[in-house]
Amino acid sequence: MNTNESFKAIALEKIAMLVPSIDTGTLRTISSALDMAMQGYTITRECTSLTVRTSEFPDEVKQYLVSKKIEGLSDLTIRNRTYAYRRFFISVQKPISDITANDVRVYLWNYKRQNTISDRSLDGLRVALHALWTWLVDNEFLTKNIMHSIKPIRYEKKQRVSMNQMELEIYRHECRTPRESAILEFFYSTACRCSELCNVRMSDIDWVENKVTLFGKGRKQRFGYLNAKCLVALRKYLADRC
Repeated sequence: MNTNESFKAIALEKIAMLVPSIDTGTLRTISSALDMAMQGYTITRECTSLTVRTSEFPDEVKQYLVSKKIEGLSDLTIRNRTYAYRRFFISVQKPISDITANDVRVYLWNYKRQNTISDRSLDGLRVALHALWTWLVDNEFLTKNIMHSIKPIRYEKKQRVSMNQMELEIYRHECRTPRESAILEFFYSTACRCSELCNVRMSDIDWVENKVTLFGKGRKQRFGYLNAKCLVALRKYLADRC
């Protein structure tokens, strides 16, 4: 990665940190503006210390995170991967081009041994590293994807058990306010995630077709359908707010 690309990655990362609420479209606009502004210029890094900083990960990783932010990866996923990559590179202490598949295996084994985590969580860490190396190879920062030789970590997949009618009625009985009832009925009717419910606006609800527009991970759009009890609970809650 040349110094211009490193500068842009760092600049976009700092902007995203200073303005957490910045949207993906604005970041894309800023990225394009930086590309145009840097045409004809070569940015060089000023060396002010002989000490190698180990508290940060490589610039290539910063550029990966910024690119995923621009593509619309959720803020929660970005934060989790930032934390995971920082721990990994602090532990491995190697230039990214020198890291081997065995380095990754040793890190995963030590991380499992030193932390109380499930095999499912450990495999999530493997997936995050796989995504990073795939992007690095696809964007020609590296020539070999070492993660191809790291097999998925097996874990027991627990079958989800749906809530029965008796349990649903118990939860309904425990609701104390119109707001609580509306939340419960909305979840039951649409089977949406918490984050999807938090992002719902009045304009997203179609009262004619009895459906709502939901935005999931990566701002992916889908529809949830509102049953009669949900519609009644929502109208009662909205009337109570007025």
